[in-house]
Amino acid sequence: MKSKDEGLPGRRRNSAVAMSGLLGIVLMERVLPFAAMLLLAWLSVSVALSDPVDERGAVGDGDLEARALQVDKAVRQALETEIRDLGLVNLLVADRAAKLDLQSVSILVDESSSPLSYNYSLFETDALNQSARHHIAVLSLSPGRHRIRATLVGVAGRGGQERIPVRVDAYVDVLEGQQDVAVVLEDDSQFGLFYKTEVKVVSVTGNAHWADSAHFWQASGRRFAYLSDAAYVGLERDTGIAPQVPADEAWFDQFNGALASLSQGRSEPLEQLLRAEVADEGQRILRDQGHLLLGSYFLDRGDHRKAADYYSEVRRHGPYASQALIGLGWAMLNPVDDAGAGLTENPYNGSPQAGFMWSDSEDFIAWARRQSPFRNAWAVVPARKRGEVIEAMAPWMELVAGDPYDPAVQEAMLIVPYTLLHLGAAEQALKRYHQAGRQLRETVLALRQSIERVEQGKMTEELHALLVRSDSGWGQWLCGVDEAAPEAYIVRMLEAPDFLVAADKLRNLIDTKKVLMLRRSQARLALTADVSDPLVGEIDRLLVELDGRFEAQAGLAENAALGYLQRELARTEAYLAEAHFALARLAEKRFGNFSEVVL
Repeated sequence: MKSKDEGLPGRRRNSAVAMSGLLGIVLMERVLPFAAMLLLAWLSVSVALSDPVDERGAVGDGDLEARALQVDKAVRQALETEIRDLGLVNLLVADRAAKLDLQSVSILVDESSSPLSYNYSLFETDALNQSARHHIAVLSLSPGRHRIRATLVGVAGRGGQERIPVRVDAYVDVLEGQQDVAVVLEDDSQFGLFYKTEVKVVSVTGNAHWADSAHFWQASGRRFAYLSDAAYVGLERDTGIAPQVPADEAWFDQFNGALASLSQGRSEPLEQLLRAEVADEGQRILRDQGHLLLGSYFLDRGDHRKAADYYSEVRRHGPYASQALIGLGWAMLNPVDDAGAGLTENPYNGSPQAGFMWSDSEDFIAWARRQSPFRNAWAVVPARKRGEVIEAMAPWMELVAGDPYDPAVQEAMLIVPYTLLHLGAAEQALKRYHQAGRQLRETVLALRQSIERVEQGKMTEELHALLVRSDSGWGQWLCGVDEAAPEAYIVRMLEAPDFLVAADKLRNLIDTKKVLMLRRSQARLALTADVSDPLVGEIDRLLVELDGRFEAQAGLAENAALGYLQRELARTEAYLAEAHFALARLAEKRFGNFSEVVL
């Protein structure tokens, strides 16, 4: 059942408190856009922009935000009577169906040529499930009868596949002074397996409407819209949030402690913690990270079986999947004795992993070579090792078709032909090296073009266009950008912690400007000059300051973007150089052997 008393904001805030301390840990690894979205959601709720300038030079907005909230509330209070006289009506969307999770809505009012459309993010859907209301628009509707046509699309519960459209074509009577009209998705009480929508004229008294709206904006990540509604109805910022320490915060503390123990050579605390059930997506992401770290821990210590087990526990669609696949292959290829019972005892100093050739111990190198399937650069794998090598290729082959910007995918592009060479498939290895070279060259070119776009100031314009969108909750998190679109590189940069934080601050500044521009228009339209002029004057001053803050914060975002892109470029160029070197070695061997035959 969907209960207002068990609202989403409390759970989100609880996660935020715990996650804010882990942000740096999690983001040190590669994070997919959805994971970044999840972390930003927690961050935007829990971290106030109140510091003037932090040690990294971030632009603070606390004073500006406080002044903006004051004038916002003053305009809204002045409009309380005039808005009714002008026939301005708030159009709301609510989901009261226990069986459907709302995904999108499209509403056409009277004979309007273009509908009001919105796609809900997972956070917003959760909020609507917990009785929040989406304030989708302010309409100018005169008293009388109005036609509302709406299509609401939902799925049958979280994780459902079938999209179920529910349509309504109805008339509503708007009374003089009426302020709220809601499109509500409800279960059909007569036919329990079916759904219906009902358009209601809602008369709301007290603070209920704006409190529900505030909870929606909080889940949406629109910080200022949330604070605006909360301040207007006199709610505390964390209204509805339990003050006690949540249970999941204790889990995050245990995770931090287990990581500290692992760094000191003790794996048991993390192993024990990861066996327990987890409560939400944030914990699942960290559990994946824990399995990845344990896999690397045991691989470094030569326990390839245990390493493979932990790498295999990492979800294939999580942010750590590609790194786990690389590790899984090396775990399968880790040196083992002839009986396959595991690594023979290492009598020398060194690490029995794939990088043994870089050990500073010549004795260890000789020992490791005797234990490895490859005896020299051109050796073919002996028959007793072929099965082991072919098994190791399976996770690497899964990676090769992945994102060419992913460092794990780039590594797999070179591991696969290297392994094929040692299986005696020289022609296949040559084709794979050529393919890797082409993909890496294309990636290098794209990264250079992205750097050029940032240096020319185009990134700021493109980022602004993505963040200012009002037709989708996903747009707030830079989701849904086509991979082939020119601005797709911006989404990939969410992996950089500095850029992630800068983008979040830009998003908050844009949201503040959105709300103030609306208040400015309302004041000009509805208030007398003696009331509106001082308010509009203050809003204009704030808008000028907001533009200045945005420009300064955009500069920080550009610096973070350039740093990230240049690091990506350097790594990709290194892999490209290695592909060229491998091709040169193959050519030298082939033509060298041919010359010997001719002579």
